[in-house]
Amino acid sequence: MTQNALTLRKRFLRSKEASAYTGYAESSLRTYRVKGGGPKFIKHGRIVIYDVADLDAWIGSERRGSTSETGAAR
Repeated sequence: MTQNALTLRKRFLRSKEASAYTGYAESSLRTYRVKGGGPKFIKHGRIVIYDVADLDAWIGSERRGSTSETGAAR
């Protein structure tokens, strides 16, 4: 497998991999898919995948400088 193929392959993660990557439970990611507020995802039939860039952006949007800062309601 070429380096480009390896890079492309790791660009997308299934739910279990996304859970490990983000530290959020698979059930939490599933709830976010239903209710909104979570990372963007792609659904092909029954398979749900996440782009690593979208996971990084979603996690980055959670940054706060203190506990008194408010974020988007989840």
